[in-house]
Amino acid sequence: MAESVPTVEETRDNVHVLPPRYVGHVDEIDGGHVRGWARNEATPGARIVIDVYLGDQPLGSVTADTYRKDLAAAGFGDGRHAFSFALPPAARTVPPTAIGVYFHGTRIPLVRTWAAAAPEEDGRLVARLAALEGDHERVAAALAAAGKEQREVRDAVAAIERMLAEGSLRRDDERAAAAAAAADAVRAETDELARRLQQVEKAFADNDAFLLRLDERLRGFGEGPAPRPRPPILPIALAMFAIAASGLAILAASAPRLFHDLLYPLLG
Repeated sequence: MAESVPTVEETRDNVHVLPPRYVGHVDEIDGGHVRGWARNEATPGARIVIDVYLGDQPLGSVTADTYRKDLAAAGFGDGRHAFSFALPPAARTVPPTAIGVYFHGTRIPLVRTWAAAAPEEDGRLVARLAALEGDHERVAAALAAAGKEQREVRDAVAAIERMLAEGSLRRDDERAAAAAAAADAVRAETDELARRLQQVEKAFADNDAFLLRLDERLRGFGEGPAPRPRPPILPIALAMFAIAASGLAILAASAPRLFHDLLYPLLG
């Protein structure tokens, strides 16, 4: 059992205060708990506090006020001087010698008859190891967060590429629609020109028939005036052909595929 060295009595407010005389024992450190008992012989009815450390790192405190029958039988007052401290998860896997158990506010350790007291350097090394494990967890969390951000950036880039591709397709669709509209306009103009050409040819045919009938009547009256000259058909036909050719050239320049689809059936 740990027992402090008596000192000179103190006087506070004309009351004699006896120096503390600590006694206590660490029974076990197992199953994530530190168990033992502690008492101040100078104030036997008081409950004292125990500090628990991992190396130089404080883990917490506990009051020794739990009843134990063996303490009462041994003459330690009413027997309410036992304690049980639950270790945090990070301190449950370290060697028991790395756990320090002290009377509150001091570096006076409780006695351990079942194991040698841990050297302070050993405790520091274990505390450092626990800190490194915490750093490893933080680094792993940071790497996971970075990976998540990288996936988000990759998804954003893919979305932008899809948007650009869709915009390009829309532009292609718009160009195709414009070319189709131009082809329809050229086709309509060509059809109109063909219709007018047919009208002109019909007019010329009707004119030829009229002139023939007129010639026959004139021959019936003898010598008549010379027949009227026929209007030149070739220049008109050439002009109509030039207009149609210009329309087809526009179609071929703006929409070659449609031009091919339009003329392929005609050319066989």
